[in-house]
Amino acid sequence: MTAVEPLVLIIEDDPMVAHLLGRAFALGGYQTVRAPSGAAARRALKQHRPTLITLDLYLPDCYGLDLLAQLRAEALIHDAPVVVITTDTTALRSAAPAVAAVLLKPFSIGELLDTAASLIDHRARALGE
Repeated sequence: MTAVEPLVLIIEDDPMVAHLLGRAFALGGYQTVRAPSGAAARRALKQHRPTLITLDLYLPDCYGLDLLAQLRAEALIHDAPVVVITTDTTALRSAAPAVAAVLLKPFSIGELLDTAASLIDHRARALGE
């Protein structure tokens, strides 16, 4: 039996950042789906059930934490841990209670992949997988 690669939903409007995140996750053995806006994230979550979600706070159509609250209220996120990726140090306090982790840009690929692996492992243990 072949193990299924974990799926990461990258919610990021900057094409360069989304590309770099996608490449980093691919190097770590993850599949990715990209969503450049809140509306695209909502569509992606109706089609996919990601293992992990990365979330930019400043999207073209909404604020990331507002989107997160809406997606949770609509039960679209399920049990996927959410990692906020931001440059906004003032947003750290408001984001911290709502998400599993916050990565402050710039960060290393190792830090990104270590965070992802730790959160996915914790999720699997919590779900008894």
